[in-house]
Amino acid sequence: MAKKIFFRECGEGPDVVILHGILGCSDMWIPVARKLSERFHVVVPDLPNHGLSEHTGSIRFDNVAEIMIDFLKSKHIEHPHVVAHSYGAKVAFRMLADGFRFEKFVAVDMLPATTYADQQIRQLLHFIAQPLPPLHSFAEAKKHFAEQGIEPRFADLLAKGLAMHNGSPQWKFNAQVIANSSAELMQNIDFEHIENTPLLAIKGENSQYIDNEGISQAKAVFGNMTLAEIPDAGHWVQYDQPELFLNVVYNFLTNNKL
Repeated sequence: MAKKIFFRECGEGPDVVILHGILGCSDMWIPVARKLSERFHVVVPDLPNHGLSEHTGSIRFDNVAEIMIDFLKSKHIEHPHVVAHSYGAKVAFRMLADGFRFEKFVAVDMLPATTYADQQIRQLLHFIAQPLPPLHSFAEAKKHFAEQGIEPRFADLLAKGLAMHNGSPQWKFNAQVIANSSAELMQNIDFEHIENTPLLAIKGENSQYIDNEGISQAKAVFGNMTLAEIPDAGHWVQYDQPELFLNVVYNFLTNNKL
């Protein structure tokens, strides 16, 4: 049965699909979507269990990939360009493993064998499992997050995941399922050699997610892979270096040049 997937879209031209990371949502990618919409038709869904999309009870890569393939096919989108960050990139790798083909693929700080070793992710997963106090505004929410030791940029991320209901905030994402799914997040994506899909792997200079072993394994799968390292950026490359990130992605999708 088809799942309800909320999405945003803009622009005209070849299709570009943007997949956000864990705890994210489509509106975090609006600046990127607007830039790419100068040349492309851009579709930015909320992944299942995130944002305004249906809660399915599972964030397993195989389950989510199947849902996203069905969603794209329902929109008559085949062979799109795909830009995907972190968890969203793992979902995209699984879509490829399941036979769905991309025109070009930008994987942001994530490769098929990458695991979530980052302590900040573990902190966030622990935090969202805790009860929320009464909160009446996003500013109040971000202040509370900061008092709990959450870095400002992650406070912004979490605040976008809140729905306010007269002082009783609720997470838009499926907090309990996500918080209890660390084992699923650690899974690798295994698939056969893919010769014809150009892959741009973007690594944040200060991120530990992509290492030499992961790069070697990815190159064994993708016959057409390019690695771009963004200076002074961590795992959330698009937040740390937004202009540089946009330029690299735009140039790759439009003419294969970085």
